[in-house]
Amino acid sequence: MASARCVLTEDHLLCSICLEVFTDPVSTSCGHSFCKTCINQHWNHSEQYHCPICNEDFSVKPQLKTNTFMSEMVSQFRASPEEPEEQTGTGGVPCDVCSTPRLRALKSCLVCLASFCPTHLDPHLRTPRLQRHPLIHPVQNLEERICPEHGKPLDLLCQTEKMFICVHCSVSRHKDHVSVPLEEECERQQTELEEIVKQRKQKIQEIQGSVKVNNQNADRELSEGVKVFSAMMESVQKSQHQFRERIKADQKAVEDRAAEIIEQLEQEICVLQWREAGMKQALKYEDHFSFIQTFSENTASDFQDLTNTMVSPHAHDDLVDKALSELQKTLLLHKKKKSEELKRVQQFEVDCPRLIPTL
Repeated sequence: MASARCVLTEDHLLCSICLEVFTDPVSTSCGHSFCKTCINQHWNHSEQYHCPICNEDFSVKPQLKTNTFMSEMVSQFRASPEEPEEQTGTGGVPCDVCSTPRLRALKSCLVCLASFCPTHLDPHLRTPRLQRHPLIHPVQNLEERICPEHGKPLDLLCQTEKMFICVHCSVSRHKDHVSVPLEEECERQQTELEEIVKQRKQKIQEIQGSVKVNNQNADRELSEGVKVFSAMMESVQKSQHQFRERIKADQKAVEDRAAEIIEQLEQEICVLQWREAGMKQALKYEDHFSFIQTFSENTASDFQDLTNTMVSPHAHDDLVDKALSELQKTLLLHKKKKSEELKRVQQFEVDCPRLIPTL
């Protein structure tokens, strides 16, 4: 029975919205329980559906399920008022009517300035006159919640001076000030807090959206950059190949020209050597008349003048300069294309403002 009494304490059977014992308790998908009427009214006055306890957001209004276990516990609690009540423990508020042992209070009355256990609270629940008394969750030092000047509950907040006041204060010393009921101020602060949380969640979504867009831009730029550099490398390799082929072609042309001249000269040398041998043979007979008659002065004219015959090495500096010039033109062309693409993107962003995606 000890464990049963622990389950049936009023702390476990109170709705966190109305602070009363559950009426038609229902549970949300996050596992918290409320009075069916309380949670529906709470959602009717909220911009979005969320749990008042853990603040879990719901995209649509959740299907509330009756908490059968809690309903049974509430029924047992209400049907067993004669069972021994739990005595006041450490930190609990004692009933002001109970004699020793003093039981734990269930509610405090701001008019009676007293706290009552479930048994002694019953008159406030049944008597019409007492039903008008404002009941709150049991608290210590109820006198602090009563206006010392007028003896009325401090159920208003003066927003001008940031202090608790009673209804008489609001029409006397604070008549020119802005005052609101405490319940309304609590709702305002709760709404303000929810709005702050909402703004921060939206900011998180905005930042996440910006990161997503930035990643998309980075991937696009990386892809485009790889294409540009690949094209540049291909252009460099092509220019290098053309440069090599041009050098080789010039080299072969010089070699072919030199081989042609050398071949001609070697043929002429053979002829000249044959004549030289004839001259030596003629000189052996010391017949100078026949020598000159045979080897006339036309000997030199039979052969090409070698004065202007030469093979000039090519200077390839102009080829290097030309290759560099072509590469520079290619780079400038890629730069121009990139600049034009960037202008188109910027113009598109002006015409169609970026929408941060909602995650």
